[in-house]
Amino acid sequence: MVSDQYISSVAPSPVLYLLFVSFVCVWFLRVYLFYRETLKRNKEWIGPRTLIGVETVFSQIFRPIPGISLGYDYPWLSKHNDYPSDGYDAYSLVSAFPMGYSSLWLSDAAAIKEIASSRSRFPKPVELYKVLLVFGPNILASEFDNWKRYRRMVASAFSDRNHEFVWYSASRLGMDLLDNVFKNEKEVVLDDVTEITLPLALYMIATAGFGREVTFQHDDVIPRGHKMSFKTAIDIIAKDIFLKLLLPKFAFTLHPRLRKLQLAFEEIEEYIKEMIRERQTSTQEEGRSDLLNNLLEANGDSEIKGEKPLTDEELIANIFIFLLGGHEDEQEALYQQIKQVMPNGELPKYEDMHLLAYSLAVINETLRMYPPVNASPKYCAEDTIITVTNASGSKKLISVPKNTKIFLHITGVHYNPRYWKDPHVFNPSRFLANYPREAFIPFSSGPRSCIGRKFFETEAVAILSLIISRYKVSIKEDPRYAHETFEEKKQRIFTANIKLTLTAATQIPLVFTRR
Repeated sequence: MVSDQYISSVAPSPVLYLLFVSFVCVWFLRVYLFYRETLKRNKEWIGPRTLIGVETVFSQIFRPIPGISLGYDYPWLSKHNDYPSDGYDAYSLVSAFPMGYSSLWLSDAAAIKEIASSRSRFPKPVELYKVLLVFGPNILASEFDNWKRYRRMVASAFSDRNHEFVWYSASRLGMDLLDNVFKNEKEVVLDDVTEITLPLALYMIATAGFGREVTFQHDDVIPRGHKMSFKTAIDIIAKDIFLKLLLPKFAFTLHPRLRKLQLAFEEIEEYIKEMIRERQTSTQEEGRSDLLNNLLEANGDSEIKGEKPLTDEELIANIFIFLLGGHEDEQEALYQQIKQVMPNGELPKYEDMHLLAYSLAVINETLRMYPPVNASPKYCAEDTIITVTNASGSKKLISVPKNTKIFLHITGVHYNPRYWKDPHVFNPSRFLANYPREAFIPFSSGPRSCIGRKFFETEAVAILSLIISRYKVSIKEDPRYAHETFEEKKQRIFTANIKLTLTAATQIPLVFTRR
């Protein structure tokens, strides 16, 4: 039997209890005082006030609760709904936790352009991008001189010669999908569209990015010295990349799936190193147009010009960044234009890509309504004034203190009725005429806008046009939802949430019917 003396010796003393309670009380008081001070500083700003900040890990745990949490998906779900009724497209989020946190959100196109163009006044908070330092320093997770250096090197890789190579690579890959996956059958049913979209995106990067052709029928040979084929590693990364970006290193020893993912990343890194070594020592790479070859050429040119070239680690890191990267009337209009341009079902030459204007319009309207990234973060490097304008043309000056976080609210400006008539309606034809270009920013804005925009547009137009020329696409009917209205079905199918980028919340089942 344990003695009372032993129990008293191990039990916390009243003094420890008192110290703990005092510490908690002081901490809460400090949080409260910081919150009050933040409210005072932001008294001119309008917007939601909550206990938990939208950017914290706790916002991913808690569902939206008034006054407590807006939820992690708030920037997507709110769209333009929560902007002030006075028509000025700016509001602030203030929360008690983390300690007196505040941020300014903007969906005013002119203000966004000013901020995106003024890199010295409004730098990128690179600490938010640490998750992307998977292989090392890269263009997305850098700022100032390092970013300029990466940008110069990488911009040279995205040449018109490369885009032409992308066009023909996408054509080959699209035909590979139709011939070897769809097998030109009358009807193809996919329980989840990502079964083809993820491989398509990554196989395109492998082909047009690395010059290493990967197809849906690749034989998966494992080269000597490797434990996994290039294609297998790409497939694993496509499915589980978010786990790699979010979990700590030690977690990848705990489960077979995670160990396999870690091996896939190690294998991809080794494959890239081999490709770099092969290109650097080969004398027969003349005329290659893939991104890797162009990047290595630019890197060699920089050394000749006396600039500091990229290290192998930086080359690998920037190559890794390349790896990331239900409307029947509209579909019929798209098909009719494709049929005019492609009467024989074959893509035109790259020089005639502009003829497929409706394909690009469909892609742009999809990006307007479902931008991959919902907000682009900046911060104030100095005390400053931002000007916002309402629909009547009246201007308002907002005083913004140094170090304030500012979010260029991409979803907000894309659903802003000042710029887009009926913003909740899918209408690709709005991109066939003059449209408000400064209010269309799925690739961000200013000098830091997405360097791979033309690469993506070229690939997407080619593959979309090929598929729609052969198949009509519809939502797979599910008996469980037989009584749904069209609007209810649309709401269910197109529900999305924020991970690293905007992602479908559920599987999207599609039926492809041969034309």
